[in-house]
Amino acid sequence: YNPSSVLTTTGIHPSLSDPSPVGGNYPSTFPYKGVCAPTSPQTQDGTFGPCNDKLIGAWWYNAGNIADPGEARSPMDQSGHGTHTATTAGGNGGVVSPYGTVSGVAPRARIIAYKVCWQRTAVSSTDGGCSTLDSVAAINQSVLDGAQVLNFSISGGNSPWIDSVEVAFRNATAAGIIVNASAGNAGTVGSVAHQSPWLITVAASTEAREFNGYMTNVSGPTPPTPLAGASLKPGTVTGVIKLAPLQAVAGEVATLPGLCQAPYPAGTFAPTDIVICRRGINARSLKYANVFAGGAGGGIIVNNLDNQGIVADYCTRVCLHLEKNTTASSAAGDALIAHVLANPGATGTINGGLKELGPGDKMAGFSSKGPATTPNILKPDVTLVGVDVNAGNTAFLWDNDFDDGQTFQVISGTSMSSPHSAGISALMRQLYPTWTPAEIKSAMMSTAKTSVVQPDGTTPANPFNMGSGRVDPIKLVDAGLTLNETNANFVAANPATGGDPRTLNLANAVNNACPQICTWTRTVKNRSGVATTWNGAGSLTDNFVVSVLPATFTLAPDAEQVITIRANVGGVPIDGAWRFGRVTLTEANNLAPAAHFPVGVIAAAGAIPVEAPEEVEIETHRNNGSKIVDGYSAGEVTELTIREYGLVKGDQTTQTLALDSANDSPFDDLTDGVFYTTFTVPAGAKRLLAQILATTAPDMDLYIARDLNSDGIPQANESLYESTSPTSDEQVDELNPVAGTYFAVVQNWEASANAPDPVTLITAVVPNTNAGNLEVTGPATVPAATPFAVEAMWNEPTMLAGEIWYGLFDVGTDAANPGNIGATRISVAKLADEVSKAVSSSEVAVGEYVTYTLTITGYATLADTFYLTDTLPAGLTIDQSSLTGGAVYNAGTNSVTWTGQAPASGHTITFRAMVTAAGAITNTVEATSANATGTASAKVVTTAIVVVVNELKLFLPIILK
Repeated sequence: YNPSSVLTTTGIHPSLSDPSPVGGNYPSTFPYKGVCAPTSPQTQDGTFGPCNDKLIGAWWYNAGNIADPGEARSPMDQSGHGTHTATTAGGNGGVVSPYGTVSGVAPRARIIAYKVCWQRTAVSSTDGGCSTLDSVAAINQSVLDGAQVLNFSISGGNSPWIDSVEVAFRNATAAGIIVNASAGNAGTVGSVAHQSPWLITVAASTEAREFNGYMTNVSGPTPPTPLAGASLKPGTVTGVIKLAPLQAVAGEVATLPGLCQAPYPAGTFAPTDIVICRRGINARSLKYANVFAGGAGGGIIVNNLDNQGIVADYCTRVCLHLEKNTTASSAAGDALIAHVLANPGATGTINGGLKELGPGDKMAGFSSKGPATTPNILKPDVTLVGVDVNAGNTAFLWDNDFDDGQTFQVISGTSMSSPHSAGISALMRQLYPTWTPAEIKSAMMSTAKTSVVQPDGTTPANPFNMGSGRVDPIKLVDAGLTLNETNANFVAANPATGGDPRTLNLANAVNNACPQICTWTRTVKNRSGVATTWNGAGSLTDNFVVSVLPATFTLAPDAEQVITIRANVGGVPIDGAWRFGRVTLTEANNLAPAAHFPVGVIAAAGAIPVEAPEEVEIETHRNNGSKIVDGYSAGEVTELTIREYGLVKGDQTTQTLALDSANDSPFDDLTDGVFYTTFTVPAGAKRLLAQILATTAPDMDLYIARDLNSDGIPQANESLYESTSPTSDEQVDELNPVAGTYFAVVQNWEASANAPDPVTLITAVVPNTNAGNLEVTGPATVPAATPFAVEAMWNEPTMLAGEIWYGLFDVGTDAANPGNIGATRISVAKLADEVSKAVSSSEVAVGEYVTYTLTITGYATLADTFYLTDTLPAGLTIDQSSLTGGAVYNAGTNSVTWTGQAPASGHTITFRAMVTAAGAITNTVEATSANATGTASAKVVTTAIVVVVNELKLFLPIILK
């Protein structure tokens, strides 16, 4: 194919194999441009040429620069940067380099090079560089040249509607050019460059191919291991590990090792010495060169920040780049420094330049991150390979970090990731010539791989790191949906003139001030070539809810559908933090890859937080009662929806445990200071709880495991949760556990002086059903932003003292959104009965008297008023003169009643009655309590009824003889 790929940077070296017309003749001849044209509008100093059917054009601009007079006044690249980026994007395939065979991403693309970056007249001068004037001239010329793709491996561009370069890029986009630009190499939050919504801003990440090196055989006690880093030059060096001496130069650090900013005098180091420098201020490759100037045989650079990223730099001798902190693959470089300080003369070996396979898709520490300083713009857009990129380089270099004559270099930076995107853009332009630049950009974003990690190798990357993800060419070529946007809309979105970037039809959605609910409208187009049906879904993360409507739609080829993306931030704190979600559109018949759009928001001051208490713990002397639970808030509640689960009785187990003699793990010997119980979690269970209730041991630990191999024995690799605080106050309480057979494992980690120690464990599983003993009610409607409370009522006649019953309830704003306010755990612990009843004799004859004693224990902590009613059953006749404790007899109801407040010491009522009939007589007393006003108190409410039952000495059977 024959698209033109346009590269703007330091020019290009035309004599290398990458930009030469190899790999077969190009099928047609394009008109030469710039100095390549027979009648060129530009002159040059004769240093550049010849051009060919691969490199069809070259221009140079230095009207905005005072360049070094020794630099060629032509498009000739004398720094290597332009050649490297050009050959990354469009270099020929099958080119042999010292580090393996290489190919440009679009190996048959034609190249026009625009040189706008120049060397400074001196290292400390502020001239040279890449001027705005020259960049704009080059971009405008690329439009006239008929370019199809533009790469800009130069930073800048934080004011899209003002910056002249960004405006020129918008005009180029309007002309049909796909513009790709580097995100920048600052590596810090909020430093992302090229924030214009019309171009593709590219971050940098790793690929699976790595250039690795290792520090091995480090002498001295307990050396840090493994020590793995980045290294390009193959070879080994063994010798004494030394910390670079401090130098009397500006910016030097206060402690060893030094920054290696200046060459060390010859003879400073032995030929086998391995010298460690600290990263910072000057280029890494110069640090290596400076210690090699002093005679060292090997060099190591240790980062000065955690997770800063490591790079395989070119060195003339073996070198190694280490992270400062411990990572998933390496011990910390700081640990090596500490080891050398503690063990002067320690030796070791660097094994460098090993080409190996790694996991890939790890963000580079240097890659600049969002958020964009331009409001409501989400940048970067995507990430691509920008670490240790092997590509062409100029044959001679100008005051550069590398040795002359290196025609290939492995270099890192977003300057390297952007041309990857440019090459892919060229391929897409050839494959889909009618797609607009906005459509190609949206397809690259929406089909990108999202499983990218941050520089630590484990933390998932977010859109401020990776944009929509790492471009996936395999899925990209089959993209089914695209989003288009017009130049007029880009112009109109300027916030300075009343525009809103949130209205642009982009493959993401962002709002840096979302008041409760915010929406975006997007128009997608079916570009699959066949009729497709799409199912939409949003994400739910930490109460940040993202949704999309319509949830399902069908499109004919080239038909369009308007969708609405909706974010609800009512469930998150108003703390100024960014939160991310995602909308995913999935083709129902797998006719095209899924399309996903990242969503980023900040909850604004007008947002209403959604809050629900996590847990309510009730201790009660009563088998039924209620408790007011407050702390709920949300947006408007139009139809309060509450779902109850449980209550279920917790299973208690008491064992005696000696100390675990090898307490590193409870699973090594399940008979050594360990016991476990087995329980089942059914499908759909809502809550799993295990807790150590009591023990004499100062430190018992608790583990929860799931029987993955169905052998009935807990093992270390089956452990899911653990509670291992320095005390015995251990608990695991998880919602929505996976179904299966579980183990609760208790370990006596630190025994008491009187071991073995008793320990009581309780476990409970709350199923997806209401047991009929828990009811929660609340107001049917609540205005927005109004706190409200619910009333949790329990009624379990079989509850005995010492038991704990567990449940869960969730609260929603309406029937369509059950549980969207939150879920609250509930536990009811039954203490001793509050009202008891005793009888003087259980066996009496007709005509004999029995004496009843009613006792109120005084457990209530507030001024509860009790209402006792003892209705006498048939077969009993009261002796009214026997009443004590202020009780009275009501002949109309044949009952004994008492009303009053029980003191802390309790209150007792007695009376006697004659038995007048044979048979079993059950005498029941009912007690109701409330506070003085009849409204709910903290522990009980007016509806709290204590029913006296026989088994609890509140119902009394009388046996006649």
